Amino acid sequence: MHTVTAIADVPSTLHWLSAASLNTLRQQNPQLALRLLDWVVRLLSNQVIHAKAEIQELLQ
Repeated sequence: MHTVTAIADVPSTLHWLSAASLNTLRQQNPQLALRLLDWVVRLLSNQVIHAKAEIQELLQ
């Protein structure tokens, strides 16, 4: 199990999806699981792009 600490700038609702639940979703609804994973990859990709731009700006 991983411990995570986060600070939200605005009121937020957090959801947690366990590995077991994701595996169940993959078995019961593979297309939905694929859409969820695609969304997560896009979200993380955008965050990396944003972070890279911020780092490059700070280095100039």
